[in-house]
Amino acid sequence: MKYAIDMGNKFTEDFSKSSDEDRGALELIESIGGNIIKDLKDRGHSIIDCSTENIINNGESLQRRIIKVNQSKAELFISINCIKGNSNEINIYVKDEDGAKIGNRIKKYIMYSMDFNVNIKNGEKLYILKNTKIKGIVIEICILSYDLKVIEEILSEGIIKAMIYSNNLI
Repeated sequence: MKYAIDMGNKFTEDFSKSSDEDRGALELIESIGGNIIKDLKDRGHSIIDCSTENIINNGESLQRRIIKVNQSKAELFISINCIKGNSNEINIYVKDEDGAKIGNRIKKYIMYSMDFNVNIKNGEKLYILKNTKIKGIVIEICILSYDLKVIEEILSEGIIKAMIYSNNLI
């Protein structure tokens, strides 16, 4: 199966001004994404990394990622983002029934493994999902306080399991 993986915004201007917390969130996204990419490649899947670097603003970042996803001809797109939140929660945005099935598999694994609130939300209006032409989900990790290594391990494993299982769903 061919997957398109996006590890969120990384625009130059913001990164140079970012706090240690912001850098920690970026490192978390890159660790989770790296784990997912490595595991799926080891299982024989094709991976297209749709992340962007050295971008000046959010608009340019979104546009380049959408172009990469649409040109990839992948069967599933997953975008991983991390923000500082008011609580420990994960929002999984989906645009269709197949995305909801994958999101619910991720939710089931995460809620079984850690004390995080996991929400499945309608992502039809999210610019990145609205403009990509393949099945996809956006995972937004909101962190108030938690051991980032634990989050990395559990999320990586949960997302990988859900994606492997999704081969039968899409």
